[in-house]
Amino acid sequence: MEELITKKTIQKPQTFQILKGAQVLDKIEEQEFLSDWEALYENCKWATAFQRPGFATEWYKVYHHQYAPVLVYKYDDKGLAGILALAIDGKKLIGAGESISEYQVWLARNSESSFISTALLGLQKKFPTKELHLKYLPPHTPVELFAEGAFASTSFLKTVDQPVQAVDGEYADEELKKKNKKEKIRRLKRLGELSFERVDSYEEFEKIFDELAIQSDFRKGAMFDAVFFQEDPLRKKFLLSLFKHDLLHTTVLKVDEEIIASNVGVMGRGWVHLQGINTHSPTLAKHSPGILHFLMLGQKLSEEGFHSFDLTPGADGYKQSLATGNNVAYELRVFPSVKGKKAADTKESLHQYFKGKLMKMGMDNYGLRDFRKKRSIWKQKAKLALKNKTIFNPFKKEEALSLYEFIGDKSKLANSEKVNLNSLRDLLLYQSGKSLVTRWEFLDEAMRRLEVGQNCLTIVENGRLQACVWLRFDEQKKAVDSYFPGLPKKSLLLEKFYFATAENDERNFQMLLNSAIELNSDREKYFVALIKKRRVDSSLFQNID
Repeated sequence: MEELITKKTIQKPQTFQILKGAQVLDKIEEQEFLSDWEALYENCKWATAFQRPGFATEWYKVYHHQYAPVLVYKYDDKGLAGILALAIDGKKLIGAGESISEYQVWLARNSESSFISTALLGLQKKFPTKELHLKYLPPHTPVELFAEGAFASTSFLKTVDQPVQAVDGEYADEELKKKNKKEKIRRLKRLGELSFERVDSYEEFEKIFDELAIQSDFRKGAMFDAVFFQEDPLRKKFLLSLFKHDLLHTTVLKVDEEIIASNVGVMGRGWVHLQGINTHSPTLAKHSPGILHFLMLGQKLSEEGFHSFDLTPGADGYKQSLATGNNVAYELRVFPSVKGKKAADTKESLHQYFKGKLMKMGMDNYGLRDFRKKRSIWKQKAKLALKNKTIFNPFKKEEALSLYEFIGDKSKLANSEKVNLNSLRDLLLYQSGKSLVTRWEFLDEAMRRLEVGQNCLTIVENGRLQACVWLRFDEQKKAVDSYFPGLPKKSLLLEKFYFATAENDERNFQMLLNSAIELNSDREKYFVALIKKRRVDSSLFQNID
């Protein structure tokens, strides 16, 4: 009898709690609670690594000043029955991890809807005006409650494709043996020692982190106008903490000591997710280092016993080319009232209607993305014009250019010590200033020029890009948006000059020219393309228009 009483007294009481702010930070310091959370994660069939306590708790610790933590959990007589890690983002409740968490979902002991039903009712009572937005719910999440159950009238549930690559070492081996892949590998090996490495050491990860962040911001800034690390300094701290918790799978492809491709993915339960950092060098794009890295990563994951590489929802073409199958994930929004649900349905219907119309006109997914990109850029230009008190004319032609040959004495040019070559870090410091050229346009053009083999010279002062110019050799017949295509043999053209301000304009111009000549001393002729209204020193240049 005494033994039975003892067992009963140590049973955990049935509780349901919604904690906020400091209460959450205190709770996640309790080791017993974290152990219960870890056990629930291991036994929840739809859980992903983003629901592991190490991920959510580290995010809370790093971001709690920016997003107020909200933690919902329930204990029953069997232990922890469910948990939902959230945060307050303005008028919304979002999953812990915000955009860094690719999947945001509750954990529960089984597929029953009792926990999430209780959690939603409790959240509506505590936060009656806030929308719950979870993007994305992973495959196998029980969603009947939102599709046709008690919360259907206030829920917006949208299906999305989750491209997945089943980890298969033999498939990766065969792909890498194909003629075009072997040729790309041979060309990379001509540049130096080619190596694929798993980064296991925290010290090494910390050492290379900034380079990975710059490559990531440059690529995503050019493609999506998203420079996450530049705009969110806490992101680095968070990812470093995840590495310490053994939640990141990090690999790099290198030529000698230069990183030409990388992937930092969140990992758990046999999966690696394409969410964290994914990069490749734009200057070597013609060798496809990103694709080669993914295939080598497939080999590595197979060796290490992983079974799936999650390429994550998104319309990027390379994802479908790498995917061996697609699962169904979901976007979920639960509104405080029926009105919000109706508005979301209407917006989605209009989106699908206009998307259908555009596709009937022959526009594919890439065309749709380009259309949305141009629309966004025009909006940004309109805002810049309003800020600078100028007129935005989308049909205005670029200023006319003149071509000049350098005929002067190089020793008379300004010293070029401050000039950098092909610095992605410098290009990311571009600011529109008084110009109507948006950062998105600037980085997009920079990426395309680097990919076709052009070089860029830059000058940075006071944390801002002050000047840059693009170098084109006469051999580059198909260079992007290049001027004066018919260059004499063995010549170099400096084109697309950019100066942030008129101050020090001439000095920076001469520094760029001096550096270009020093780096390309084997060229027989040097030309510059300048706007016609610019005055030039006749002792240095000869107009050859």
